[in-house]
Amino acid sequence: MKIRKGFVSNSSSANFIVDSTFKTVFDLAKEMLRIRDLDRTDMTDAEKRKHLTETASINRAIRDGRDPDTPVYFTTCNYDTYIKKVEGYYVVTTCNNHPFVNNLRGIVLCPSEVKDWLRNSGYIYSDYDDTYPFDEAIESWDFQANEVFWSPKYDLEVSRYDYMEDRRKGNEDAKGFCTSKEHFSDMMVLNSTGEIICPICYLAEQESKQPKIEDRFEILDIRDKDED
Repeated sequence: MKIRKGFVSNSSSANFIVDSTFKTVFDLAKEMLRIRDLDRTDMTDAEKRKHLTETASINRAIRDGRDPDTPVYFTTCNYDTYIKKVEGYYVVTTCNNHPFVNNLRGIVLCPSEVKDWLRNSGYIYSDYDDTYPFDEAIESWDFQANEVFWSPKYDLEVSRYDYMEDRRKGNEDAKGFCTSKEHFSDMMVLNSTGEIICPICYLAEQESKQPKIEDRFEILDIRDKDED
């Protein structure tokens, strides 16, 4: 028997389809990032600048030649947001604590070709029929764990770590993924290596591995002493 482990309608999650009103995944992501902060009247200037860096990162990625239809994930309130383009439409799994539904253009009923893709990919519940609202039909957890998404915040290609699957297999040895209790980032699976990471810890570790560039005046001082 398959146990429902995805979101349900009384949770703070939301799943919907957006049509070709938006030309690319990045266009939709930037609009959702804007909407995300509409109700954040309590944000400080520093917090606003921090949030704007994700949009800036998307614009920089476009300039650097990244495919603007690259699947994207970014942080939202209780559940993060994941966007993937399928058959010319956008599958979105996100959080309903932000005013997306009331402010986002192009939300449509799930087209048959997208529904077929979701079903063939294993992202629709086996007991689903057309009387279910789409929000309860999609296995969003599996969608997030099995597809690869790019994070504009961390500039990493990752998937959600499916700890529920590991628990069923009796493997819960993922406690060392984060070295700080202050981090609120979820466990993610790094696409390039398959390792379980905390994005914040991972980037800090990579930065610490970069060779230290010595001060050029210090180098000159050593050279002068050697010549003496």
